[in-house]
Amino acid sequence: MGHRMLQQPSLVTATAPRRRTARERVRQRPGLLQRLMPLPWPLWPAEARLLVGLAAFWSLAGLLVLASASWWVAAREIGDGAFYVKRQAVWMIASWSLFSLAVTANLRRCLRWAGPALWGGCLLIAATLVMGTTVNGASRWLVLGPLQIQPSELVKPFVVLQAAN
Repeated sequence: MGHRMLQQPSLVTATAPRRRTARERVRQRPGLLQRLMPLPWPLWPAEARLLVGLAAFWSLAGLLVLASASWWVAAREIGDGAFYVKRQAVWMIASWSLFSLAVTANLRRCLRWAGPALWGGCLLIAATLVMGTTVNGASRWLVLGPLQIQPSELVKPFVVLQAAN
């Protein structure tokens, strides 16, 4: 005879689902951001994630402001309202690519190259005295084909790396 046992109330209380650890979240299929970064995104310190997020936000906000400020002028003078936005987007993609290279670079190798790069940058700064282009009364720019560079801006990261060395 089928005899049913009376179900006793469980003495174990139900608990909330366990929160997954950062390692468990990393084991999921990696997204584009995880493939570009040397350390999986959930393992990054909160401050680093905040800085990357803010940089991305300000990059996109800058494109929107540029579009609103230059669309009419570019349409009237060049014939393409999005001319400046397209040009800025190309430079933004290039800069984010350099950022991704900098984040994935081996720091020891960068420290090894910091000294020679700093000296090379100092030579470029000295070259502005001889062949620099004057912009707004200051000869701080070098024209290299279609590019205008300001060597003092290129030297700054190497000063930091050399100081850390």
